[in-house]
Amino acid sequence: METICNIPREYDFLRFSKQFWKRKVEEFSSAELSVSDSERWQQDARLYDGQAKRILIVDDSPTERSLLEKFLSKFGYQVIIATDGEAGVARALSEQPDLIILDVVMPNMNGFEACRTIKSTPELAQIPVFLLTSKNGKSDEFWGKKQGADLYMTKPFDPDEMLKAVFRYISKHLLFRYEREARRRQRKEIAGLVMRS
Repeated sequence: METICNIPREYDFLRFSKQFWKRKVEEFSSAELSVSDSERWQQDARLYDGQAKRILIVDDSPTERSLLEKFLSKFGYQVIIATDGEAGVARALSEQPDLIILDVVMPNMNGFEACRTIKSTPELAQIPVFLLTSKNGKSDEFWGKKQGADLYMTKPFDPDEMLKAVFRYISKHLLFRYEREARRRQRKEIAGLVMRS
């Protein structure tokens, strides 16, 4: 099966048709992958442009951060770290990651507050946010979703479930970027035609 990661780096994702990209996402989603398929995961972590997709982990526990960082790095993702909610929002603004994973119980700004801030900031609103926490009550999950979280997961996470969720939400985010850039380019072309006429 062809993989997007073999496309030369100088190609940007706008050169691919929307139909091609949707087909790749469908192929991946229907595949029965597990954490043992590390080579395939590493290929799919570089979708669109051959570059490793970037994930921001925000957690005040060094042990939890290290565990998640090692896990995601093993499967081809580039990991960015922040140690509390305030730092996480600042890193999200400066780094513009492809996905954000937030703990809930943190100093300075908890994960619920950080999620709400991210989702209400125009430059960050479309970035998928996972809340990954030991708080496993239904009310916690309900409140997390109310703050704008795309997914609520409890610790310890299931490796297969985590990898599939990361891919699914990053692919949606990249498709949104693709469509937004395509519209922007179309508006620019139309403006150019109007100027020439």
